[in-house]
Amino acid sequence: GSVPELRNPATRTLGFNPDGTLVTLWRRVPDSAGGGLVNAGWAVPTLGGPLRPYLKDISDISELDWSPDGNLIVYHPPTDGDPLFVTDPDEKVGRRKIYEARKGFHNHFPVWSHDGAFIYFVQGLPLEKSDIWRIRPTGGQPERLTFHDARVTFPTLLNNRTLLYLATDDEGYGPWIHAMDVERR
Repeated sequence: GSVPELRNPATRTLGFNPDGTLVTLWRRVPDSAGGGLVNAGWAVPTLGGPLRPYLKDISDISELDWSPDGNLIVYHPPTDGDPLFVTDPDEKVGRRKIYEARKGFHNHFPVWSHDGAFIYFVQGLPLEKSDIWRIRPTGGQPERLTFHDARVTFPTLLNNRTLLYLATDDEGYGPWIHAMDVERR
C-alpha cells in the first residue's frame, strides 16, 4: 500500500539493480500543485526494508535500465519528447542526452542489448501508434526496426539477436507476442 500507483501500462515499472540486491520501481510522488510527479528513482531491498530514493541527484526518471556491465544507466524523464539520457550510477560523469523524440512523441521502455552495443526503445504515441527503435549508447541517428504503427510495448532481449515485444494487430486486437531477429529483421 505504500506505492499506490505502481502499475502503469505505458512504462516498465519494476526492475533490479545489477547485483540483484535492490528492486527499483516507478511511483508517483506528490508535488506542490496537488498532482504527482513521476519518478522511477526509488528502490527497496530485495529482502525487504524501507522504500528509499535510488539515485541521489536525478529525480526526474520515468524509466531506467542498466547496461550489461552495470556501469551505465539509460533513462528518460517525464518531459516532452522523453529525451533518453545515459549516465553512470554514481552520477560522477554527468548525464548525456543521446536522443529526444519530436514534439508530441515519446520514447518508452528503454532496454540495453546484452552486448551493450545498442539501447532498444519504443517510440511513438504511447498505447496508440508506436514501434521499436534502437540507438547507440553514444547517441546518433536512431534506427527503426518495426513498422507496426500500433500499440507496441515491453521490448525484452532474450539474447544478442532475439527481441520479444508485445504489439496489437492492424485492428487493435491483442496484444500479441512478437519475436524478431535484430540482425536479420
